[in-house]
Amino acid sequence: MTESELKALGSEKRRRRHIVAAFVLLLWLLWVFGQVFRDSTWLTSLFFYIPSPVLLLFLVGCSCYAWRKNHRLAAGLLASMALLPAFFVLRVENRFRTGEQNRPNGDVLRLVHWNVFRGHLGWDGIENALRQRKADICVLSEIPEEADIQATARSFGQGYSAIRISNLAVVARGSLRDGKWLRREDGVKAYGVVWESPQGRCRIMVVDLASRLLLARQPRLQQVRALMVDWRADIVVGDFNAPRRSRALSPLPLGFVHAYEVAGSGCSYTWPVPCPVYEIDQCILGRRIRPLSYDLESSWRSDHKQQVLEFTVEELVQQTGQPDLQSPVAL
Repeated sequence: MTESELKALGSEKRRRRHIVAAFVLLLWLLWVFGQVFRDSTWLTSLFFYIPSPVLLLFLVGCSCYAWRKNHRLAAGLLASMALLPAFFVLRVENRFRTGEQNRPNGDVLRLVHWNVFRGHLGWDGIENALRQRKADICVLSEIPEEADIQATARSFGQGYSAIRISNLAVVARGSLRDGKWLRREDGVKAYGVVWESPQGRCRIMVVDLASRLLLARQPRLQQVRALMVDWRADIVVGDFNAPRRSRALSPLPLGFVHAYEVAGSGCSYTWPVPCPVYEIDQCILGRRIRPLSYDLESSWRSDHKQQVLEFTVEELVQQTGQPDLQSPVAL
């Protein structure tokens, strides 16, 4: 190979390295921009949805490759860039310890929420998995059209009732009443139902937001935020198709908390199984709910993890020591 050809080859390699370096830097900057502004606009939401764990693995992989190629400076710079997404993955988006919860002497209630992927991986297996959970209430998203929810409730045992809401469903031990659509338009599904639980009335708000990226999340999450306050929900649960740290969900209205943040631990990502990188399935609790544990469980029956919440329902008491007549418990 002639000297001119060697120079041309070296120039081409440098140009490729510069292109790759520019791409990596741009991706990192867009991720940072998204973490700062989150989903305040449709455009920033796209950057906010760059998965932190994917970016972390990408940067670590690039750093290892650069080190192997004896590009020590580039490897060090890439490793330094990986520190920020590592911090977000380990300390911001996930939590790996939780405070001790004093469990009551009496019975506790168990809620399971699961996006069942339209039953594509076997509705019979999904029903069996839910029966094994022995939940007091199941909230299901994306159920198949052919699913017989009333039959599902009967298979759970005596005393269970069910209600189907479009492609959503609620199956509970005890009666379900006063169900109504709170919102069903513009990519927002929000349904409210009063559950006569073994520990008293509990207001359940089921949420399902459109997954299309062309729809801005912020205004739709603001609608959900307003509804949970106006309807005085005790539990707001469903597939939000938006991260827990979205602007409308962080911070939450006064009196509401994320179940994961007060009773959960470990990886918070719920989609897509088997390698989840987004925390898009949410469970939000009102004042009357005392969370005891919150876990996310995987199953090959769906591309979403199950949300499993153990809790008790408590009455709100004013300083006078009398029940708060303005709370849902008095309805």
